[in-house]
Amino acid sequence: MILLAMVFPVVGAVITPFAKRWKGYLSLSVSILSFISVLLAYGSISHGETIAYRIPLIFDLYLFADSITWVILFFVSLLSILIVLYSLKYIATRRTRYYSLLLVTMGSTFGSFLSHDLLTFYLFFEITTLSSFLLILHRRTERTETAGFLYLLTCFTGGALLLIAVASVYVQHGDLTFSSLDGSSSLLFILGSLIKAGAFPLHFWLPEAHSAAPSPV
Repeated sequence: MILLAMVFPVVGAVITPFAKRWKGYLSLSVSILSFISVLLAYGSISHGETIAYRIPLIFDLYLFADSITWVILFFVSLLSILIVLYSLKYIATRRTRYYSLLLVTMGSTFGSFLSHDLLTFYLFFEITTLSSFLLILHRRTERTETAGFLYLLTCFTGGALLLIAVASVYVQHGDLTFSSLDGSSSLLFILGSLIKAGAFPLHFWLPEAHSAAPSPV
């Protein structure tokens, strides 16, 4: 059930271009459905159970949820509802683009927190980066373009460090589990994550990006 919290925004992003005047309310409905999906998973997780999924694609994606993951997803899904509610009044132009990207960002954020191996985490984190970059460019001004490309360059630098860490783990251990991070790969993974998260003192891109992006974001 908790997997639906990630699936609903992805489906919503695909449907949004066909929603005509109801794009905002569609996004609100999707965010509420994701929140309900998280709530419904509480029963099993509260009894100490864990939830694991394998999604077979070109390569397998591994997703996992436990009590800690559930708490994080609870707040992320609740915040998603508040973001969409604020967007209903704030976003008046290019609404199809905005809500589609917003839902993609939501879905990939859920995917990042549900990731159970390094490759799955890397892929979802990079999707979040790209969709967030496009949201920053929503107003299409010189200032937003400058802020957006600074954000993109910085986050792709962090992403490159993550990818090197992932490759290093696979070469050394033959798997992609988080527990296989050690030494230099662990350092690269942490540094890359901190850069992409804008943690101090690597937050130099935050003021420009957040002031240029639409306020709900």
